[in-house]
Amino acid sequence: MCGKTFKLITAKHLATHGLTKEEYLEKYGYKKGTALVSKSLRKARKRKMQEMKLWERRGIKVGREAVANSESVKSKKEITKKRKTQK
Repeated sequence: MCGKTFKLITAKHLATHGLTKEEYLEKYGYKKGTALVSKSLRKARKRKMQEMKLWERRGIKVGREAVANSESVKSKKEITKKRKTQK
């Protein structure tokens, strides 16, 4: 387009060239839904989010821990149902 290198192409920058994101993707042969962010920036953001561990601050469980807890919750619910039906 303008010959500059970017890690992130914003809608504002595309507008200076008279393009929308969709038009840019089509013009340069990218698939719909492709993010206009470089791999290095995407990886850096991911790494930063993992370091911040926001899910721990909010009490959200992720990964294997979440699966294990959801299974135990499920079994607790089943036990509770069985107890109610036995009464």
